[in-house]
Amino acid sequence: MSTTTDHPIETMGGVSLAGAGESVQGADVKSMPVSVNGLSVELLEELAALAAEKTAEGGLRLMGEGGLLPELAQHLMQSALEAEMDQHLATEAGQAGGRGSRSGGNTRNGYRAKKVMTEVGPVTVQVPRDRLGTSGAYRAG
Repeated sequence: MSTTTDHPIETMGGVSLAGAGESVQGADVKSMPVSVNGLSVELLEELAALAAEKTAEGGLRLMGEGGLLPELAQHLMQSALEAEMDQHLATEAGQAGGRGSRSGGNTRNGYRAKKVMTEVGPVTVQVPRDRLGTSGAYRAG
């Protein structure tokens, strides 16, 4: 499979995203149409199939505790927090006294729970901490 560059592709955080309604092809990537938000149509179809299955089993709760949307929101927010911490530590590692240096540097240092009120209901995320307390995600909480 060849790489094509005839559609708009944006790179964010090391991930290539195609524009809405476009498809992307690459060495290990199948042609994959995407939604306005960059989600693959295949992923959206899998979520719809899950919703249909849950409905057939007796009901599907979308919002509130135990709902599908809060679970999805929690997963997405958790992934974003982890990526932010990875980027923060990588930036500090490139500076004098960064991670892995003899001066100690900065590393991950556990998590703290935080309840976030979202449009789909309350969501609890585990906010990653760094040893020096310099992560923006930790300070903002």
